[in-house]
Amino acid sequence: MKKLEKKGNMAIGLIISLIAGLVVLAIYLSVGFSVTEQLQGTQTANGVAYNATGEVIGAMDDIPAWIPVIVVVVVAVGIIALLKMFKVF
Repeated sequence: MKKLEKKGNMAIGLIISLIAGLVVLAIYLSVGFSVTEQLQGTQTANGVAYNATGEVIGAMDDIPAWIPVIVVVVVAVGIIALLKMFKVF
């Protein structure tokens, strides 16, 4: 019985770690977007730095579209890890 309880605690720890990782990723991305946009606002229009920052912002525009895919993959990894932990397959 204690072995099952230990696995249950490990499973809960895994889920909490995955959720914390997603939260950190979301915070990291939102701060990065905000800082980059504010940085471009302080630069001379059509200058090299302004254009480079614009390229970075353009490249980062695709990242939010991938967030749902990342969440699904993380949830799937968590479920597979739980099933492996309890030796379902």
